[in-house]
Amino acid sequence: SGYTHDGGELWQHEIGPFKGKHGATIQPAIHSGKVLYVHLHQKGGHVGAVDSKTGKPLWKTDYPGDPVSYVTPLIVNEEVIATSQSTGMISLDLKTGKEKWALPGLMKNRTIVSPINVLAGSGEVLLAAGCKNGIYLAVKPPQAKGEGGGEPEVAWRMKGNTPYVPTPVSDGTAVYALSDGGILTAMKARSGEKLWQEKLMANFYASPLIIDGKLYALTREGEMVVGELGGKWKEVSRTSLEPGPESKWADATPAVAHGRIYVRLGARLDCFGKK
Repeated sequence: SGYTHDGGELWQHEIGPFKGKHGATIQPAIHSGKVLYVHLHQKGGHVGAVDSKTGKPLWKTDYPGDPVSYVTPLIVNEEVIATSQSTGMISLDLKTGKEKWALPGLMKNRTIVSPINVLAGSGEVLLAAGCKNGIYLAVKPPQAKGEGGGEPEVAWRMKGNTPYVPTPVSDGTAVYALSDGGILTAMKARSGEKLWQEKLMANFYASPLIIDGKLYALTREGEMVVGELGGKWKEVSRTSLEPGPESKWADATPAVAHGRIYVRLGARLDCFGKK
């Protein structure tokens, strides 16, 4: 559904049926007046785009069924990047939905970690993604025309303590991967070489964020862990957000806007920042 900023509904779009073990959830991305989404599940599904103003379907690319993909699509260089077990990593043309390239066979189970560009901000692209049961890797996409062409290929693979639910974050130089069990690993973005590893002594489903050079990580128990990044990890604060009975789990990734952090704790929404 599309809404105005004051809550009025603008349109609805029927995505289609869903089959999976853990229920349906769609995390769309918005780019160039389009709402992009991944709807891949046990009965098939598709990657699609609708007009953000009208809800009118723009394109839909169907794929075979497999364990559910819960990823948020990544838009980079006018391409839509998504992952699932049946497709591996795929790139679709933003305007038409036509598949531009694919690297199948990468994922051995359901995908929750969303694809990211670990070289964001450099003008280059190196796409990292993963799935359940110990797979996290980076893919070098094909070169643009006139730059050698070629096929997509795996650039590096992470070994051990890979994330299943929390999507890693990169500052363009280093990638910070947080496992569900609280192991934070820093790797060189280009090579995947491990820089350091730290135990945060908590459980995580929310994805970590980098804000003003610090990493923020919300634990499932409702604590916000903040640390300085650099040659080593230095924890600077660990604050209980005091979840109540309406906040059994703190699993949603916080949002950041206009100098404030918005944190959803179950059915409760908290805002932190200057008034």
